[in-house]
Amino acid sequence: MLEPRTMNPEPDHDTPMTGTYVKVIVLQVVILALLWIFGRMFS
Repeated sequence: MLEPRTMNPEPDHDTPMTGTYVKVIVLQVVILALLWIFGRMFS
């Protein structure tokens, strides 16, 4: 059974976390691209 606090009563509270998730995903894409480029250069 879920507590009422876990139902996210404040939608405004999600905005900073969404921005953080977007930054993390962009960072991961950049790191993967760099690893792919290095793999192509040294193979």
